[in-house]
Amino acid sequence: MRFMIVLLVWCCGAANAQNPGHLEALRTDLANAGMDPIEFATSALGSHELLIFDDAVHSALDPWVFYQSLLEAPDFNTQLTDIFVETLPVNEQPRLDAYFNTYPAEPDLLLPVLQSAAITGWRYRSYPDLFATIHAINAEREPANRIRVHAVSRPAYWAQIETPADFHTYIGPALAGRDAQMYAVIYRALDRLSGDRRGMFLTNTRHAYNGLHRSDGSLIWNTATYFRQWHPGHSLSIRFNGPLLYVEQRSDDSDRGATAEGLENIQYSWVRADQGQWDRVFAQAGDRSVAISLTGTAFGEAPYAGNSMLSAAPGQTMADVYDAVIHLGPVTGWQNAADYADIYTPEFRREVARRYRAAYSPDDLAAFLDSENLADLDALTDELANGRPVRPLPQALAVGALAEQP
Repeated sequence: MRFMIVLLVWCCGAANAQNPGHLEALRTDLANAGMDPIEFATSALGSHELLIFDDAVHSALDPWVFYQSLLEAPDFNTQLTDIFVETLPVNEQPRLDAYFNTYPAEPDLLLPVLQSAAITGWRYRSYPDLFATIHAINAEREPANRIRVHAVSRPAYWAQIETPADFHTYIGPALAGRDAQMYAVIYRALDRLSGDRRGMFLTNTRHAYNGLHRSDGSLIWNTATYFRQWHPGHSLSIRFNGPLLYVEQRSDDSDRGATAEGLENIQYSWVRADQGQWDRVFAQAGDRSVAISLTGTAFGEAPYAGNSMLSAAPGQTMADVYDAVIHLGPVTGWQNAADYADIYTPEFRREVARRYRAAYSPDDLAAFLDSENLADLDALTDELANGRPVRPLPQALAVGALAEQP
């Protein structure tokens, strides 16, 4: 039944794809309300204490290149006091501070922070590259005026994970209050939204949802939801126009292994927003970088799609979950960030192998390695340590050519 409702909502959205009036409304709104993204973000930060950015896919490089350009813009960075990073464990804050308080920079101080952030460590070079940009900006400032970077995710305690049951607690019950915790960390760091501090929260998908409702009418509470519902007018949620997760139905793919994202429990694909109509209009305008509000524009009328589709009430739109969208260029041109192989020291390679042996039963581990075409854990850590360069983002390629959209 849930699968049929999801299909019904998406198919109803397809009416927009076949409606010339909708396309014309998109063109008109883009021409009248489109702004340069850096100017848009700079203006938005002036009127909101917190900008929440959804990068669409954690491994995507393009949003992080934009963040660097945004932070290098004086009119923006002189307003900014704090940056919050979703994926970094809050108990790594002292090590993160050590990196940002050491001049000249010592990049190796970041290694334990990144090694704690996931079972394989957080291996995207886009993160340390952005941190290096922030460090360079701070080097020109007095300590009291430096941008502070905050780790906001739930604590990492890999040393205490010794069994699959421990691991399932870590990615299950231990995550249950994660959004409330991230809200609390950000709220306090911004001096309870007193207006004296301005921040940006670098996050992904559901954590940026402002007001998505369940079928029973209740809210699906996420980090951005707490800010919107409890402090209206103080935050702005911005989606990058990248590949969009479309959840088709629940599944039980035990061979894929448990993940913090829960993707092993669903069948999904990657699509374009608004049945591809956003991208048609952006392409007709030259695919230039542009930001536009979803509130009060035809862009906001696009049907909601994302990783909470199976729980969401039908009929909701992108304007129900985000305030604005930034288009950086053709979606299929998005790049995957290079790997940061520096984190794979000999000691950490042994730790990654230990984490996998602790997290999965022998049968589940064998099934995982087989699904990845790896002979053993040594082959896995070899692959991680070799690293990969910047390359096309698989999720972006999966949306297909624009001409193939209905």
